[in-house]
Amino acid sequence: MKGSYVSTEFSMNVADEIRRLGKQVDLFWKKESELYLSLGLASHIRILEVGSGPGYYIKKLSEIFPEASFTSMEMDSSFVEFQRTLFSEGLVDKVKIIQGNLEGLPAEVTGYDLIIARLVIEHVQKPSEIVAELTHLLNENGKLVLIDNDFENHLRTFPRIEELNQLYKAYCGQRLEEGGHPYIGRQLPVLLRNSGLEDIHFDSICVHSLIEGSDLFLGAESSAVGLMLVKKGFLSKEIFDALSRKWSEMITHSDHLLMRELYYAVGTRGSGNRQLQTEEKTSSNFASNSPGETLPPLNSVEDWSAILWYYLENIEKPEVLDEINKQELVDCDSFDLGIDSLAVVDLSVWLEKNYSIKIEITELLQASTVIGYLSSSSEITSSNSNIDSDHGEI
Repeated sequence: MKGSYVSTEFSMNVADEIRRLGKQVDLFWKKESELYLSLGLASHIRILEVGSGPGYYIKKLSEIFPEASFTSMEMDSSFVEFQRTLFSEGLVDKVKIIQGNLEGLPAEVTGYDLIIARLVIEHVQKPSEIVAELTHLLNENGKLVLIDNDFENHLRTFPRIEELNQLYKAYCGQRLEEGGHPYIGRQLPVLLRNSGLEDIHFDSICVHSLIEGSDLFLGAESSAVGLMLVKKGFLSKEIFDALSRKWSEMITHSDHLLMRELYYAVGTRGSGNRQLQTEEKTSSNFASNSPGETLPPLNSVEDWSAILWYYLENIEKPEVLDEINKQELVDCDSFDLGIDSLAVVDLSVWLEKNYSIKIEITELLQASTVIGYLSSSSEITSSNSNIDSDHGEI
């Protein structure tokens, strides 16, 4: 389970990263605890957390599920050592610590009622494979909880700091280069569905400094991330310096605010654990003529009416033709014909494939009539004049 997370790249040292991760758990816990209470789980359950870090999350979970048994899976030896100390008071008999990942698991590591991957999937190279592995470890009716970031919706402040966007763009660039998935938050429900899980729920977990207090927000952040990006060439020193100054000004503003989101998805393993699904593809009408069908020829601009009528009738919008006739077609704009920003792409691809005609999407959508635009924008050349023989047979 090789990934893009390295503890010393997120804080000044391991001790500081352990502190930061503890604050991060505290920042979101009030709302995350509500998620687990809503799942309707029994008291005597088996819980696995993968990528458990220093162990703070399991300690919190033990307060909600005091009769549960836990397995803590973590690769980082410094975190594992910290866990042994953390769990030594009250949890030593309830938590089994495994240093490692999903590869080469002991046979007894299976049959869980609840599995949690929190801020883990964004760092692994093959999320779908990891989620499928976790699904296999669930009991019937067991639940898999994925919690992660989506860095297009991350930390926001007032006063607004433009350089934060540049920092996150640089961060995402590094994560992508190293095999991570910084935008994985939006994909969590699809990962669960594709692994065969059922009854999927998805939502955001949003926290605000006015409610949680600024100290937790500040404790969950670290300048080490920005410094690391500068060192590796993903972020300029000038942007980092400007960000640092504006961050200081923001914190001292009398009405300063911080807001941050995580995303979660929960899925349940059914009795048959449905066959793995592949991602559904939106059906497209791109050049979907019937085999052997002859297209209308394009020998002059007057032929556009027949071509557009053919396209609407056979390819895209036959229902539109119930309300208009061929004579009225010449006066219709794209909206009259139900050609929106998605349908116009289909039309564009179809025309280019079958008639070697390229159209400007924006101009067609803004044109007073579709026929008028097509007639004025296309050149009828000798190569087009034989369309019926060169391109008409599909």
